[in-house]
Amino acid sequence: MKQVFLVLSLLLSGQMIFAQYNISGMITDVETGETLIGATIFIPEISKGTVTDEKGEYHLDHLPSGLLTLEFAYLGFSTVIKKVYLKDQDEILNVSLVPTIIHTQEVVISSSSYTTQHENAVKIETIGMDEITSTGSPNVIESISNIPGVDMISKGNGVAKPVIRGLSNSNVVVLNNGVKLENYQFSEDHPFSINEFGLDKVEVIKGPASLLYGSDAVGGIINVIPEKPAPSRKIIGDLNTQYFSNTEGISANLGVRGSGTHFNWSLRGGMKNHKDYQDGNGNTVFNSRFNEEVIKLNAGYNEHFGSFQLYYDYNRMKLGMVTPDALVLVNTNERQNEFWYQDLTNHLLTARNKIFFGRYKIGVDMAWQNNTRILNTDEKNEVNMNMNVLSYDVKTWLPSGENTEYIIGTQGAFKENQNQGGHIRVLPDFNQSDYSLMGWLKHTHQNRISVQAGVRWEYRILHIPEQEKASHSHEEPGHEDEPEIMAALERNYQNMTFSLGGTWEINPEFLIRINGASAYRNPNVAELTQDGVHGSRYEQGNRDLNSQRSYEADLSGHYHSKIMELDLAGFYNHINDYIYLAPTDEYDDDLRIYRYTQNNARLYGLEASYGIYPMHWLNLNATYTFLRGERTDGSNLPFIPQDKIKFDVKLEKDEIGFIHSSWFSTGITHAFDQDRPAQFETETANYLLLRAGIGFKIKVQKQFLDFSIVATNILNEVYYDHLSTLKDMNIYNMGRNLTFNVRIPFGVKD
Repeated sequence: MKQVFLVLSLLLSGQMIFAQYNISGMITDVETGETLIGATIFIPEISKGTVTDEKGEYHLDHLPSGLLTLEFAYLGFSTVIKKVYLKDQDEILNVSLVPTIIHTQEVVISSSSYTTQHENAVKIETIGMDEITSTGSPNVIESISNIPGVDMISKGNGVAKPVIRGLSNSNVVVLNNGVKLENYQFSEDHPFSINEFGLDKVEVIKGPASLLYGSDAVGGIINVIPEKPAPSRKIIGDLNTQYFSNTEGISANLGVRGSGTHFNWSLRGGMKNHKDYQDGNGNTVFNSRFNEEVIKLNAGYNEHFGSFQLYYDYNRMKLGMVTPDALVLVNTNERQNEFWYQDLTNHLLTARNKIFFGRYKIGVDMAWQNNTRILNTDEKNEVNMNMNVLSYDVKTWLPSGENTEYIIGTQGAFKENQNQGGHIRVLPDFNQSDYSLMGWLKHTHQNRISVQAGVRWEYRILHIPEQEKASHSHEEPGHEDEPEIMAALERNYQNMTFSLGGTWEINPEFLIRINGASAYRNPNVAELTQDGVHGSRYEQGNRDLNSQRSYEADLSGHYHSKIMELDLAGFYNHINDYIYLAPTDEYDDDLRIYRYTQNNARLYGLEASYGIYPMHWLNLNATYTFLRGERTDGSNLPFIPQDKIKFDVKLEKDEIGFIHSSWFSTGITHAFDQDRPAQFETETANYLLLRAGIGFKIKVQKQFLDFSIVATNILNEVYYDHLSTLKDMNIYNMGRNLTFNVRIPFGVKD
């Protein structure tokens, strides 16, 4: 009898633990009291959402017990974020939205928890798909370089690497849906496999983020967030096309998404095809062409006990390399890559799961990615490497009070790189294992002061077996060289990092953020082992390199009123044992040897943005970025972008006859002289770029077709950007370009 009673008790407790709840309500305009039709409601923890019906009402069912974050949004109104704790009964939640012309906050995903921007000690910048499209850029990295403090190193249009506050390459982590990408990012010539197809937004953390993401997150994080699932019980789709006049480039992608009561799915495919670009003089930059193929799949299941999402991303890029050897072979402006191009293939399979267990919430994320990097010169497969990475991220949200949140977690990755028979071994074969533990807490006092703190421990094991020396070619025609052997290398790295910061909401309009953090970066395999020709340089590694250690302090303020907003941020970043590549006085044949070395360094700067909206149809915005990077011996760091100031004016009109949501914008970017070049750089003169755009929507039945034209470098300025790696070859940046954008949404089931 006791056993029966025990079983019944367990069953009843299980029903309580896995109880399901509903949230429903009405969305209205706070000023008129009218209901808002088509407002979106989204719960990021479980990737589930809906829209209000013709009565302005919404209903979300089969929800788990516990704390959930709800985001209520409607175009032209301030976004509202509500925390709801489902425990004993269904919830009725009516929300009134306030009309606004100020860009309001939203839920950010790249922090340790699902929070609003105002709740984070370090501001997380976001840029949505509409903003990305309006830049007229051929790649997503160039699009986000409009954010103050973010720039890009470029080798033409196809090869772009992000720079955050003067740090780049292995000092910046790029995430695809929360998964750290491994795309051989040790060099400025190796781009990340990301694109704008099927995106919801891009989030950028400026500053140390090793607490959350481990080694390499010294400069910051760029997280590409996929589009949300379709609203519950709907099937929707969209077709997006672009044409770029300068490169005669074509970009197109088609996607379909569907959601039922429990299941959701999506499918998207796309392509890019660009010819060589022309500079401001009308000269063709041969072999700057690039091509890309993309497939993205998603399937998910939501139930009252959790959310389970599976994603698959396929990306293949063929990127022309503008090098002296390439220009000897390529002298016609074509679309297809023939000589001197990178053939990069990326497969990414991601499982993101949330399990709700009473007052506990557990996140279990796992990912497998396969990267192949092939370099074709005048011969096929001169470099052919393949990397497999298996990673995991497990976090537990512990029971806490209304104003306190505790998180503990473990993360790790297993990486294997193998050469597949290419003539040149840029990196050796190696195996790497990472293990880490982290803890994070947040406490809010009287809804005005929020304090955040965290600590992380990480351990890395690196194994490089004895093998042929990296970057050594032993199969050159007419030579029978004996292969040079590289000695085995075993390294273990152990690091601790911390973060402490907070926000103080002085009043509803004025917010101050302060944060101090330590970050680290272990030397990568290239920095430890390279010993041969890479590009046009002879690069030599250093087996005695230590881990970088960064200490950064941030102070920023945010103010907004009904017609204006102001952001001002300053930072100071001191880095012990900063790793960099420096020229020596030694030569190998006719090539100068560049060797990886270390020195202490500091970076400091200021970022400011100001927006004023004197009328609902007029927006004025300005940004300014100031940055300095130097070693403690007084010499300058490489790849420090020019200081920039930007002005933009935008006019908007809701309706003009049959035209809806029309807009016109124009703006300028002025880059100041970069007269503080690094040891192997030259000074770069200032330049000014003028841009403009126009867009509108036309309603066809129930759908709005979206059209826009964006013009960049309208004056056909002939200029070098300091971060262009083509500058050393006296090749200018791209000249005038017109981008034509068309987006056609459609509904399959409503």
